[in-house]
Amino acid sequence: LQVAATCCSVTATSTPASTASSSARCATMADTTSAPPAAEVPASEAGDAGQEDQDLSVFVQTLLTQMQSRFSQMSDAIVSRIDEMGDRIDGLEKSIADLMNQAGADADEDNALADSREANETAASAQDEEVSADAS
Repeated sequence: LQVAATCCSVTATSTPASTASSSARCATMADTTSAPPAAEVPASEAGDAGQEDQDLSVFVQTLLTQMQSRFSQMSDAIVSRIDEMGDRIDGLEKSIADLMNQAGADADEDNALADSREANETAASAQDEEVSADAS
């Protein structure tokens, strides 16, 4: 009875198309699990039990194959998203490096302008001193 309950709970997450056939199989399995012991089963029903066992085996194999396929698809999707995020991070790192280089170049230009202004002011002060010294 535990096998039938497990089977039915797993198939509840299956696709709608497979749910109908899965429910029928679960009902069949529930019927088989509540059947009398093998010693009391007539010979004609013993053949049916063998067929039901084969059906159950095929059903479980199909279910495992579907689960493996879904797992593989989800795994591929996750890896693809991680790769996309890695590419985005690489792009952001490059943009940040470019901005830092531009800021460094702007700072160098600002420093160069400040140095040239300072040099001009020093030169102008020196000329003013010379003019003052000549006037005296």
